[in-house]
Amino acid sequence: MVDTQVLTDRLKDFVYEKFPVAKKQSVKNSDSLLDSGIIDSLGILDLVTFIENEFGVHVSDEELLPENFLTLNALAAFIQQKGSNGPVTEAATDSPVNLEADKTIASPNSPAQSARPA
Repeated sequence: MVDTQVLTDRLKDFVYEKFPVAKKQSVKNSDSLLDSGIIDSLGILDLVTFIENEFGVHVSDEELLPENFLTLNALAAFIQQKGSNGPVTEAATDSPVNLEADKTIASPNSPAQSARPA
């Protein structure tokens, strides 16, 4: 499980980068992101995409509740509750490709034939 401070720091980095008003206002972990107008409904979608990609958790429509996105602390608690195992690395998101399943064999004298037995 990722440490709460690590989660909030990573979330804050994203919020500061994506929403310049947050940096200008020096948002703290306990400040309301919604009530202050830093994040609106479109911003929530950006945040959800970031959370899903960065922490490998799925956010369902039923979980799009204000209390889950109210503050950085609430977001970190939500991610921990979802059972995040930490940031998703590029290697972890690449699924192995089964090249054998789609391999074709072509001979100069015949059309391409499937490598799979008939």
